[in-house]
Amino acid sequence: MTNVSRTPQKLTLHTAEVGWRAFDAKDYSAALAFFEPYQDDPIAQNFIGLIYLHDESLCDLKADGIEWLRRSAEANFDFAWLNLGNCYARGIGTKVDLRVAIGWYAKGADFGSSSCQFNLGLAHCEMEEFAEATKWLHISAMLGSKEGRRFFDFMSVKATKEQYEEGCQNATQWLESKLDADHNQIHYDLRNWLSQHKETSQIVRRDIVRISTRP
Repeated sequence: MTNVSRTPQKLTLHTAEVGWRAFDAKDYSAALAFFEPYQDDPIAQNFIGLIYLHDESLCDLKADGIEWLRRSAEANFDFAWLNLGNCYARGIGTKVDLRVAIGWYAKGADFGSSSCQFNLGLAHCEMEEFAEATKWLHISAMLGSKEGRRFFDFMSVKATKEQYEEGCQNATQWLESKLDADHNQIHYDLRNWLSQHKETSQIVRRDIVRISTRP
């Protein structure tokens, strides 16, 4: 592996941009060279894990890729929660285990990531847990996910009336519970939604009920 002369410091998504761009361009060797000096940093651990899982020349290290993602996720890096959930939901580098996937997605969902909420809803739907699926797809739709909106509409047909209403009620309660959340302690998806809903919880409830009314 390439040795890079650099004094390791804590990464941010901004300072990690060079390595991120290399990863997106599938220049995995350059991405790995960038992130390796920061192996104790959760952002770097996430990307190292993804590199091991995606670089075909490192196919023998897929199990290590899962462990790198786990280290990042256990350090509470929200991208790693989503990526590790995807691995267990899709069988990437590990066996499919929807219960484990749900556990990782749930961390990001409660943090306010609409991507985690959407994928959590899909996982619950696949497990035929339609009330929970409705809840999280509803929330992801409220936070701006177009796919969440589409699949939430589908739940009005897939779920029973009772499951659908329970899911919508639980979504309302979850969103109301976040109205006074510290904006420094939540995902930007939820932060953006909250910035547009500074009214009372009664008005927020009205808006939520309006969008969730079953056809």
